[in-house]
Amino acid sequence: MAGLAYGAPFRPANDGEILERLPERAAGAPRGGVADAALAARAARVFLERARRSGDPRDYGYAQGLLQPWWSAPNAPDDILLLRATLKQHQHAFAAALADLDRLLTRSPDHAQAWLTRATIHRVRGALDAAAADCARLQTLAPGVVAELCRLATAAPRDPWGAGAGLDALDAAMAAQPDPVYAWYQAERAAAAQRRGDLVAAESAFVAGLARAPWDLGLRAAYADLLLEQGRAGAVITLLEDASNSEILRLAAVRAYLALGESARVTELTDALADTYAALRRRGDAPHLREEASFALFVERDAARALALARANFRDQRELADARLLLAAALAAGDARAIAGLRDWSEASGVRDVWLEARW
Repeated sequence: MAGLAYGAPFRPANDGEILERLPERAAGAPRGGVADAALAARAARVFLERARRSGDPRDYGYAQGLLQPWWSAPNAPDDILLLRATLKQHQHAFAAALADLDRLLTRSPDHAQAWLTRATIHRVRGALDAAAADCARLQTLAPGVVAELCRLATAAPRDPWGAGAGLDALDAAMAAQPDPVYAWYQAERAAAAQRRGDLVAAESAFVAGLARAPWDLGLRAAYADLLLEQGRAGAVITLLEDASNSEILRLAAVRAYLALGESARVTELTDALADTYAALRRRGDAPHLREEASFALFVERDAARALALARANFRDQRELADARLLLAAALAAGDARAIAGLRDWSEASGVRDVWLEARW
């Protein structure tokens, strides 16, 4: 987590001074846009893969820049539509991402990856019935462990016990899958275990996933949240010591340093995160409200602001972490109406989580 202190802006002495060298594997990516859609898609995928591993928002920007000639084109090629939807999903522009996937599937109804991406977005938004239908379609097109993982992951919010047993049964088959699929599998096992209150099983899944995919920022951040919930701030620092300076990991780190009373590191990381959120708003980008709400609640100790942000986040994102954050903010703010509203949603949707239920 080094290198986060911010001072006066650096100004190069002349136009020829090199500020940064891009990694070698990105050197072949075209600059300034390209006319060849297939070439642009291949290059954009390079930057997307790098962004998933580094958490550097510039890589998402580079990928979007390469797709700019087709960014608003409704008749863009299938690969461009899928990449466009993926970038919009990252930006939390879920409706726009779904619109691109719908265009793609109208034209290419057997596109398995599009169905999987569509299921993922529906599940993130809490549209579990729609996600289940997408997974069912995926099973007819590409039956196998990935389609079964899609089905079980969608069932887990309503039945973490039954779906958890199904996920455990996939363990041997998943061991042979590529690292990104294996990391996704272990993330789903961990989430199901957390919903049913089995924190030992959740930690085991996180450790297994990170052993194969230590670069998976989402998996690492979710594990850090579990450790913070258990009061294991020192373990969080160890977990993040070789991690990149992504927004989500810096948030976990500042919470850990707060718990350990290391004020100098807290100040560095707090300033860096505040700058990140301000920069997002200046650029007109949609902020990641889950992280900003968590920052307001656990770092700034501003329960009212945290609740407002968590509510706004929950309108679009309704995963395990989003529901728990909303309840934590509502409890901190003493807002009985928000607590009752979340309970009503849980009962109406059938979503189960022993952590939530213990706090109604």
